Order: sequence, then structure tokens, then C-alpha cells
Amino acid sequence: MVRIGVIGCGYWGPNHIRIFNQLPNSKVIICADISEDRLNSIKNIFHTIEVTKNYKEILKRNDIDAVCIATPTNSHYSLTKEVLENKKHVLCEKPLALKIEECEELKVISQKNK
Repeated sequence: MVRIGVIGCGYWGPNHIRIFNQLPNSKVIICADISEDRLNSIKNIFHTIEVTKNYKEILKRNDIDAVCIATPTNSHYSLTKEVLENKKHVLCEKPLALKIEECEELKVISQKNK
């Protein structure tokens, strides 16, 4: 079972949560968003998922194997880098970053951390 944390519960985040929870070998454990309204909406739909306004809570948890990033594009690079540095698998919405150099750096970090 792959245990997933989702960062970003706006337009696409709830779709990612729904799909991951429909797959037989994955389960969303926790999601993060800065909007209290979005977190409340997630809790109303997905009763067992924990919610937080601080995405760093997802990164420090040992029971999270992978993180899905569904945030605005300008945050993709920094969040993906932080997830990889915490040695978690990551699925980031496209584009991965705004500069090719950032994508190359993320590739190096991911290879280093396997």
C-alpha cells in the first residue's frame, strides 16, 4: 500500500485524492492547503483523511511514502525539491518547474535519493 499526502486542495487536488483512493494499492492519508474552506470541503467528502494548513507536517511523517503536489505552478520547484530532500516519492503536476535548470536539479536530487 502506497500512503500518500497531497499538497494543494484547489481545483485538481480533490481529483487526485479521489483517484488515489480508488486505486487498490494506494491511500491518501493527509492533505494540506492554506485555505480552511478547502480543507473543510475535503473533510466533508473524504471523512478519514487528515487535513493540515502546514504542508511540512506531511514531509516529516514516517507513514507517508509519496506526495502529490497540486499547487500553483510557481511553487512546484520548491515544493518538489523539499519533498525529494525528505526522501519521499513525488508526483508533481505539470509543469515541473519554470526553468530547465530547476528541472535538471530536481533530477539530480531524485537520482541521489533513489
